[in-house]
Amino acid sequence: MKNRKESFGFFSLMGTILVGALTYLVVRKLRESDDYEIPAIEGIENKRSVVVYKRPKRKSSKPKKKVQSKKENRSVLTNSAAEIRQKKLFDYIKKNKSLVMSEALDEFKDINERTLRRDLVAMVKKGLIKKYGSTKSTKYVLK
Repeated sequence: MKNRKESFGFFSLMGTILVGALTYLVVRKLRESDDYEIPAIEGIENKRSVVVYKRPKRKSSKPKKKVQSKKENRSVLTNSAAEIRQKKLFDYIKKNKSLVMSEALDEFKDINERTLRRDLVAMVKKGLIKKYGSTKSTKYVLK
C-alpha cells in the first residue's frame, strides 16, 4: 500500500497537468476568436509562439455619473443631526445655567448616553461650553 506522501504527489502532478490542459484550451480558444488581437511589443515580432494576453478595455458609450456614496450621504445627515442635538443641549444649558449627565439623560431620553457625551465633548472643543469635574460628577456650563 502506498503511503500518503506518494499518493499526494501523484494527485498534485495530475492537478498540475489538468490545469495546464485547461489553460491550453482557453488560450487556443482565445487565439481563434476574431475580436481578440495579440498586441505587439516593441522590439519583438508578433509571432504566434510569442503571446501576450491582455484584453483591451471595453469603452462604454454612456458617460459615467458621479454618484455620492452612502457614507457621504450618511455623514451629511449625521452632521446636521449632531448640530440639532447640540443646539438642544446648548439651549438646555442656557436655560438651566448648567448640565449634569444624569439631568441630560432624564431630559433627552431618546438620545443614547454615548451620543450625548460625544456631543458635549464636541461642544467643549468648539468652545461653546466649559467642562468642570470628571466621571459622574462632570458639570457643563456656558463659557
